[in-house]
Amino acid sequence: MKKIAILLLIVCVPVKLFSFPMEKSKTNDTSLIENRFFTLDFTKKNADITEVKTHFYTTFPHDDPTEGNVVYDRLKWQHKDIIQLKNGDGLYLYLKKRENDPNFDSFRLISKAFYNLNDQTDGILFVFKGKLPSARGIWPAWWLNGSRQEPWLYKGMDSMPSEDDLDTYSGKGRFYNTQSAVNATDWPAAGEIDIIETINGDNIIHNTLHTCPQMCDSEWNNDGQIVNCANARPGDLNAGCSGKPYETEGSEGTFACLWQKDTITFYYWDPQADIRFAGGPLSDNPTPNLWPAAAIKNQVKLHETNAECDTYLHNKWQCASCATSTSCLFVNMKMMFNATLCGKWAGNRFDESGQALQNCQAFIAGEGSDKIHNQFMKIEYVSVKKIQNEVRKSLEMGQTIKKQQPFVKRQFEPYLNGKWIGNAVAYGFYRKGQAPGVLGPSKAEILEDLQILMLYWQLIRVYNADDDTERILQVIHENKLPIKMMLGIWLENEEKNPELKVMNTTNVMRGIELANRYANIVIAVNIGNESQVDWSWHKMNIENQIRYVRAMRSTIIQPVTVADDFNFWNKPHSAKMASEVDFIVTHIYPLWNGKTLDIAISWMDSTFRDVQQRHAGMQIVLGEIGWATIYNPDKNGPGEQGSLIKGEVSLNAQEKYLIMHNEWVNKNKIPTFLFEAFDEPWKGGGDNTGPTEVEKNWGVFYENRTPKASFQNYLKAVKDK
Repeated sequence: MKKIAILLLIVCVPVKLFSFPMEKSKTNDTSLIENRFFTLDFTKKNADITEVKTHFYTTFPHDDPTEGNVVYDRLKWQHKDIIQLKNGDGLYLYLKKRENDPNFDSFRLISKAFYNLNDQTDGILFVFKGKLPSARGIWPAWWLNGSRQEPWLYKGMDSMPSEDDLDTYSGKGRFYNTQSAVNATDWPAAGEIDIIETINGDNIIHNTLHTCPQMCDSEWNNDGQIVNCANARPGDLNAGCSGKPYETEGSEGTFACLWQKDTITFYYWDPQADIRFAGGPLSDNPTPNLWPAAAIKNQVKLHETNAECDTYLHNKWQCASCATSTSCLFVNMKMMFNATLCGKWAGNRFDESGQALQNCQAFIAGEGSDKIHNQFMKIEYVSVKKIQNEVRKSLEMGQTIKKQQPFVKRQFEPYLNGKWIGNAVAYGFYRKGQAPGVLGPSKAEILEDLQILMLYWQLIRVYNADDDTERILQVIHENKLPIKMMLGIWLENEEKNPELKVMNTTNVMRGIELANRYANIVIAVNIGNESQVDWSWHKMNIENQIRYVRAMRSTIIQPVTVADDFNFWNKPHSAKMASEVDFIVTHIYPLWNGKTLDIAISWMDSTFRDVQQRHAGMQIVLGEIGWATIYNPDKNGPGEQGSLIKGEVSLNAQEKYLIMHNEWVNKNKIPTFLFEAFDEPWKGGGDNTGPTEVEKNWGVFYENRTPKASFQNYLKAVKDK
């Protein structure tokens, strides 16, 4: 229960209740201990306590490492009924006061199996449904701890230690100098993950990781702040890194932790929530990427670090233990349930006096004794399940998922509370000094943007499923903003470039996660942007792009599309792509195609109708169209601004265009994304090009978020009309 960090992954393998994937004759075969997945559902089947002991050690014949006032050693318990199985109800783990002793008998269950991520295990999901003890002085926890020591891993043993073997440590198993199958003295060299910790009856849940300093940096909830997971500070030589605490009603409900290579996600559902739905946490095949954002309480992204173990800030033994722990890997994790009293954390937080620990100890020995006696942790359900992401594996191997048969198209429906919101906008959010992959906007900056946009548009389009887009979705969700999104997935030409294939796969998998988690915000997903038109600088092999389209469509419920220039969609070979998507997104720019303002809308309309006719029966969305306010006519080479742009480029021209654009969209009710909301200084070469670079100047707001005169006049004209 020291706070150690752990990564969790989910693997969906159907398991019978109380399943144990070993022959009885091989119960102690240590080769079958690593990654032993199981489910114990105490509300669904009559069971014997031996079912518990199949998967857990029920004794800890060592002193409490947190220096709490408890006895975990079954040979020293005064009460033999600390662990009780009440069939059809749950497994009860009790705290009981002792006669003539300031300590209490308590419980410390530790899994016999240890868990690791590997090529066969993308993720591990830990799920617990039940109730925690909740009273002043109590410190309960459900957590994961790792170790690299031989007794922990049963190395060199012909069989696993039994409870009787552990009894030999009774009375002499000092925590800090006695290794055993349940006791690691190299903490935190393999990491610790605290899925549940709460103290003193406050019903506030804490999620924390602990590592060696040189193992991990962390970023919680995509907040942009990078913190080391040792996070040493005076008085606490391993404070760890923590997420945002959250409150529960009576410390009861369903808790889960998904451990993945670079991410750990913590979930919670209240006791009344439906958690047995298909793909839910208590289903046979839990699917976390389908779970709603509201269930996520904290998510931590793990980063490599340049930190070192400093004996000034850390214990000497700690630095010695960490000598070989130099990467952000949590290894050999065992699952634990326990409760202690007072101790280093709960005792020191008992009150705000200068002697909080002493007051805690006096309380549990005096007036609080009866309140703590018979407090219990109730386990209704506990499971460890493996999740192997077959979609990711197929993409990494270059395999294409079989096309859905029959292929039933999903309708793109841009509505919010029954109102059509198809008059939409492209949202490029990078301000001066920001750029993709360099620096993204903060949540405060995004909130400022969205509060501006929602006055005029309730549907936005973004172009990649990265950290910045996740931050946008978080802001919409957390602030309950009336905004929907068409999510984009950026793709590059990956032929002969395995690094770009990895990037494409990562982007698609991230998009799947975000589309499912924020299914109430994301109403469509676009795979690739201008990746098929002949002039594209990142033109893809069409089969590669179809591979990603099918992967996305097979794992989300929203309609899936591909966005490209009309000069792709008006070619015969575009029919192949059209047959793979739910609707078509086309880009049509009169300005880039040499059209003057007086014919801009009529030319766009005829071009749009041509695409419609070529793809009869398909829903067509206008994904990009707009009018720039500045360009450089001196750029006259092939494809340059001066050679392509023939219409007037000015604030006055944009104003006239916006009025005509608005009339066309509302008359035809064609979902249309105006390009774009804000000027973007990073585009067209960034700081290496001047302010007349046209790519920077398509916004109806300047980069500083003030509206251009063209937009102000347009709004006035619309209002007056």
